[in-house]
Amino acid sequence: YWDSDVGEFANDLKKWPQSGDHAFLKKLFSEIWKSSTGDSIFGPGLDPENVHVLGFSSGAFMASRVAFSPVVLEAVGELRPRSLVICSGGAALGVNSDWEQLRPCLDGHPPTLFLHGGDDHLVPARLSLAYHKELESHGVRSRYVLRASAKHEWLDCSAKEILAWIHKYRT
Repeated sequence: YWDSDVGEFANDLKKWPQSGDHAFLKKLFSEIWKSSTGDSIFGPGLDPENVHVLGFSSGAFMASRVAFSPVVLEAVGELRPRSLVICSGGAALGVNSDWEQLRPCLDGHPPTLFLHGGDDHLVPARLSLAYHKELESHGVRSRYVLRASAKHEWLDCSAKEILAWIHKYRT
């Protein structure tokens, strides 16, 4: 699991720098950035101007942190994702997302694709729908795909939707 959606880190972006997730993301994005010079554990060839962040379930909440948390944005430096894909997840603060805390971070939020099952009892679809509506109300490009009978799972259309989304927002 990620620290982003459990315990003390789940509901307070200010505490998150103390989590292992913060250190992990800082290292990951640093390595992606260094790849453009060939000095990365990933080797040369990654394009830091063309990063897309995708997460499923707990990973979706983590992906959302990349867009919302000023602490994460500080950690990733100049690297900003071109888009997000949120699969069966919600906003950065999990099931108790406090939009008053999150709204100030909407400037520069990347375009976001949501994929969710309507019969998901682990992470209810209302969470991703609320996130989608919040983005739309602030002029952030967003697409919401719901499969009414799907549970907490990859949707049958996930691969097609994700590839089309990344293609649309790549540099």
